[in-house]
Amino acid sequence: MLAELSKGDGVSTFEFIGSGVVAALLNYFSCGTFSKERISETNLPRSRQQALKRFKSFISVALPAGVNEGNETPMTVLVQKLQNSLSSLERFPVVPSHSSRSSSGSAHLSSGLSALTQPFKLRLCRAQGDKSLRDYSSNIVLIDPLASLAAVEEFLWP
Repeated sequence: MLAELSKGDGVSTFEFIGSGVVAALLNYFSCGTFSKERISETNLPRSRQQALKRFKSFISVALPAGVNEGNETPMTVLVQKLQNSLSSLERFPVVPSHSSRSSSGSAHLSSGLSALTQPFKLRLCRAQGDKSLRDYSSNIVLIDPLASLAAVEEFLWP
């Protein structure tokens, strides 16, 4: 699957969504238990061990050790496809504001911390036919990433 995603012509977002690969990955990582109601306590340790083995084997393929800086890892391609799918299905774009191309750990840390200083830009739209809510669709609302849910709720409640 990862090799198919990494090919030159690639797979479109439509094909990726329709292929069922997300459900297959979920089934694979959960050892088929995601769709079940509950796992018995006796089978839980064995199921966890099996899931851990599967995760380790997937990571060894998705994040190979000998990848050059110019080449994208299969995991990078998979995450991009998942983001595109989410953006397509949920009708809101998932756009990282800026990403660091540096391979050093400190660059990833600083870019992660800088994300906490940037407000989220939201365009709030009420459902079609709903007249009881205020229409904010013409405005972009900025929400501080460290704002409490209570503060956001206070703004939205009226």
